[in-house]
Amino acid sequence: MSDKDHPSPGMPWYLSKGCSYASPGNRGYCLQARASFAVVIVMLALFVVYLGHSLWSSVPTPQERAEREADRQSDLEMKKLSMYGLDDDLTKEERREHNRQLFMNLPRTPTGFGLTNNPMTPRTTAFTQLNGGEGPTSILRAGPAGTLPFRDFHGGQTVPDAR
Repeated sequence: MSDKDHPSPGMPWYLSKGCSYASPGNRGYCLQARASFAVVIVMLALFVVYLGHSLWSSVPTPQERAEREADRQSDLEMKKLSMYGLDDDLTKEERREHNRQLFMNLPRTPTGFGLTNNPMTPRTTAFTQLNGGEGPTSILRAGPAGTLPFRDFHGGQTVPDAR
């Protein structure tokens, strides 16, 4: 209840009685209030449907449970295999060699920008064509390649102080 002096329990009048009771100047406001109430109800219904679907989707099916259990068993087996043969009697060099061989099969990540082994991408090809066939610029030689015409032209003059 919004007004303590004039309590109105129940639904608002514009929902229960309709807009025919509104004065002609307030009929548009009544229709607007009814439409906004309808939009709120539709949005609430959509939210409830999405929430129900999300809750239903969060419960794993028996097939998903079986896949998760198989993945967990596979991870446990891989962990046992990687730990197999590592005893406390291995020297530091033998452990280092074992770890090196374990990590040799991991995929290599591309190197950073401007280094010699940077990956060739479609963007690189496009910029190479825009540069007139020149290769991508290295970060080591970033900056202007030639002279600076503005500085060379105005180099001998004194620059006025702007204060």
